[in-house]
Amino acid sequence: MLAFLLMRVNSSYFQQDRANRLLQGSGDILIGITTSAGKGYFLEGIRFALDEINGKGGIRVGTQQRKLQIWVQEDQRSKDKGREVSQRFAQNQDVMAVIGHLNSGSAISASLIYNKAKILFITPGATNPLLTLHNLPYLIRSIPSDLDFGRQIARLGYRHAMKRIVIIFDRSTRYGKGLADIIAAQSDKIGIQIVSIRSYLLPNESKQKDLQTQELTQILNSIIDLNFDAIVFAGGVHQAAALILQARKMGIQAKFIGGDSLDSPLLAQIAGQAAEGTIVPSVFNSDSQGRKQQQFNQKFFLTYGFLPDTWAVQGYDALKLLAHGIEKQGDTTPLGVAHRLRQLKHWPGIAGFYSFNQRGDLVGRKIFFKHLRNGIFSAFSSD
Repeated sequence: MLAFLLMRVNSSYFQQDRANRLLQGSGDILIGITTSAGKGYFLEGIRFALDEINGKGGIRVGTQQRKLQIWVQEDQRSKDKGREVSQRFAQNQDVMAVIGHLNSGSAISASLIYNKAKILFITPGATNPLLTLHNLPYLIRSIPSDLDFGRQIARLGYRHAMKRIVIIFDRSTRYGKGLADIIAAQSDKIGIQIVSIRSYLLPNESKQKDLQTQELTQILNSIIDLNFDAIVFAGGVHQAAALILQARKMGIQAKFIGGDSLDSPLLAQIAGQAAEGTIVPSVFNSDSQGRKQQQFNQKFFLTYGFLPDTWAVQGYDALKLLAHGIEKQGDTTPLGVAHRLRQLKHWPGIAGFYSFNQRGDLVGRKIFFKHLRNGIFSAFSSD
């Protein structure tokens, strides 16, 4: 019992002491990175930014030039694993910030741990609106929320005469249920008819596991005789690929529209030809001819041998964003850097301009649409 109480006291002490310790630090700045399965080349984007920053001698912090060091962990798209990873970061008083937890369930629970531990938390992937509901001062979301994605998906369907839709979602995740509810509400507002809403449940939060053929068949059999223009899917990329494959085998040829989680090379790798024409929203227009993005694409390709996807860009921009915030703050105090980032207006990244509100939400970001053509996502006009 005494050991437990001492551990609690020491933990509390470390939380209070973190800012002072970081303020007095002079070596490498330690950044936790949490990857999630199915999020493309996120880690490659992080490492690309890290090499650029450290290759130039690091970042200017007051009168010092300091390099960044990353500590990479995988949260397996699980709340339990995400909580374990976040507690590991929180117990290390040298961790200044964490970038990652790309799915909402993991990010929401992690955000509470990081806020208590006084660690700056930047998530470039968690989109559930509940994440920023409590205005946690150490939290930054560098991707639009599902409110933005849901509105744009509904508007896209309306503009492209998809007036009757089926919604299928993963009810075992905050992301799936939340996005489905937003799409349904927005569709109803603009006159799109929801023909049917169906859901599935993955056991034990195994988000990487494909849906079983029997469950897929039951879902698709329940809609096969209905009249609809598109299936809107809110769930993970592995389940989307399995659903699309089974739908095509059953002769369902309706258009598939997914949430941003489907914006991954895994969709084509798993579903192949069956996924052709699938539409996804994205914060990154991979076909942009802008000079800055083209230069980034070329350098990234020379380094890795493949072009960056959305998640590579999200990772790259997040680490660059953090470095910019530290330089502007002039020290590595997590709360000070978080405050600096929330004050940003139109900071130029590769994916676009970054501006934040006082809850830490990204605001004013344009959302693009892409469709799968010959196994590659390319720009799709939403007008």
